[in-house]
Amino acid sequence: GVVCNEIKYTTPGGKVMKAVHVQHLRPYFKLGTPVIEEDDCSVEESKSAAEMQDPAHDHQDNPDGTRLS
Repeated sequence: GVVCNEIKYTTPGGKVMKAVHVQHLRPYFKLGTPVIEEDDCSVEESKSAAEMQDPAHDHQDNPDGTRLS
């Protein structure tokens, strides 16, 4: 998934600036976020729960976050 954060701030000179921060999230970084992929959602949800319990082990087995066992 991708998360975009838009931040508006004012410089000391009085100008309004805008910064856009884009994050590409891997499945093992998500906490209870719905996953929308080609794979079955129920499989992805149970996979995410297992990853949250043991993220280091999953990271070794599934470094790119795309393969389902």
